[in-house]
Formats: sequence, C-alpha cells, structure tokens
Amino acid sequence: MLLYTSPSSPLTTTNPEEILKRYARGERDFRGINLSEEMLSWVDLQGINLSGAQLYVSILEGVNLTEANLTRANLSWIDLTAATLVKANLTETNLHKADLREADLSGANLQGADLSGANLQGADLSGANLSGADLTSAVMSRSFDIGILKAAF
Repeated sequence: MLLYTSPSSPLTTTNPEEILKRYARGERDFRGINLSEEMLSWVDLQGINLSGAQLYVSILEGVNLTEANLTRANLSWIDLTAATLVKANLTETNLHKADLREADLSGANLQGADLSGANLQGADLSGANLSGADLTSAVMSRSFDIGILKAAF
C-alpha cells in the first residue's frame, strides 16, 4: 500500500496498479509516495514526478522514466536493470547499491547523487551530470569518458 499526498487530493492509500491507472488518466504528480519493496516493471512512466519518493528495494526493471523527476528520492537497493532514465532528474537521489545494469542514463542529472556501491555495468552515462556524485565502490565495466567522471566523488 502507498501513502502519498498530491496537490489535488488529501492523503491517499493506493497500490502500484492504482498509480498506473492515474498515470494513464494524465496524472503525473506522485511526490513523496512510498513504493518500497514493490514491483512495477516494464511500464512507461515518462515525465512522472517521484521527487522525495521512497522506492528502496523495489523492482522497476525496464521501466521508462524518461524526463522523470526523482529529485531526493530514496532508490537504495532498487532494481533498475535496463531502465530508461534519459534526461531524468536524479539530483541528490539515494541510489546506494542500486542495480543500474544496462540502464540508459544519457543526459540524466545525477548531481550530488549517492551511487555508492551501485552496479553501473553496461549503463549509458553519456552526457550525464555527475558533479558531486558519490561513486565510491560503484561497479562500472564500460569505458567511460574521464570528463564525465572527473567532477564526481
């Protein structure tokens, strides 16, 4: 069950299926929701606002989060394998131990994000802003442009 507040409704209890229904109706503002330990994979959530959301230990494999707002969200231990996060805002987001294998993070804003221990094998970080990001113990197998990583840590 999820508890969240939105500008258009008071405190609401919902579930992943309800989020998909609301999203399909055009709602995009899901700030502060708690979707921890839930599964919501291979769905299209482009442009969704999940700023401040709790999504730790969730499975969002293959989800499309293009241009999503995930500012200051807790995504620790999340599975975002093969997810699309093109131009997503992940400023100051907690991605500690996140599984981002084969994820597309091109053009994403990861400024100040905690990527410590994250698995970034095969991830596309081209054009991503990693300024001030913590990449301590992050796993990366692909050769990255050193210019992308120089401002991180």
